[in-house]
Amino acid sequence: MIPASIGSGVLQPSINSLITKRVNRDEIGGMLGISSSLLSGANAIAPLIGGLIFQAFGAPAPFLLGGAILAACSSWLRSPSSPAAKKLLSPVWSAAPPAISPHQNALRTSA
Repeated sequence: MIPASIGSGVLQPSINSLITKRVNRDEIGGMLGISSSLLSGANAIAPLIGGLIFQAFGAPAPFLLGGAILAACSSWLRSPSSPAAKKLLSPVWSAAPPAISPHQNALRTSA
């Protein structure tokens, strides 16, 4: 439970920040409310579904299913032909700092 709390505490402010950057000013409160509602619903329903999967298919099943879902989402987001992923991630990639080459990094650490 503690790792999930730490992960949520780190992830949720980032999600809220992205939401506020992607919607109009007058829609921010409503979108943050929807995000909070979906998070609360997922926190209530996921353990129930995980418990049912655990009972029906055994202990490894919920973890394998979660890994498969993450792998599918990751492959979809990394797909170069996915216009939805490009639109979804465009503010994330544009806000990222420029990449530093290994040579520049070596110069930075040696100085």
